[in-house]
Amino acid sequence: NDMLIRPLTKSQSGTEGLIHLNGTLVDLHKVDVEQDIWRAFAQNLRLKLSDFRLVGVDTLREPFQLLRPMSTSARLLENKVSFGIDDQAVDASVQLELVVGGDQSPLATNNIMDLHMSVPSIEILAVLFATVSESRFMQMPLRDILNFHCWLSMIPQSAVNIGAAMPVFDILFGGGM
Repeated sequence: NDMLIRPLTKSQSGTEGLIHLNGTLVDLHKVDVEQDIWRAFAQNLRLKLSDFRLVGVDTLREPFQLLRPMSTSARLLENKVSFGIDDQAVDASVQLELVVGGDQSPLATNNIMDLHMSVPSIEILAVLFATVSESRFMQMPLRDILNFHCWLSMIPQSAVNIGAAMPVFDILFGGGM
């Protein structure tokens, strides 16, 4: 936490342990609703998420596993990350904008809400399925071994030889440790 997480989060947000993504994250906007059954209620719809904040990232603890091959398959990589220690909770917040509108809409509304969640601990489990091109791997120069983009370029992109997938993604919110 002191060597990696706190310096990285401080350089990103200005505060140790805080990830702050200012601006719009998701903006789903349907200007003209085509189906008559939905148009009776709204001519346009909008869902927008912005200003994401995650506090407590510097509470990283065991179990921590990153890209660990699973014994059942060489192509499955297990990842486990846990946050939250003692009396320091993990807080997440995001701004949600919901617009249902139109001149004829009986449900016309424009709401902006700040959503906030605080939990004592969070555990994330993600299993990744990944394959790499053997020829690209064998030709990769050693000077690029720490370059993340070089590793990503080895994942096949054809429909026949799927290069990456996430068959398992679980988030557990704890009431205590």
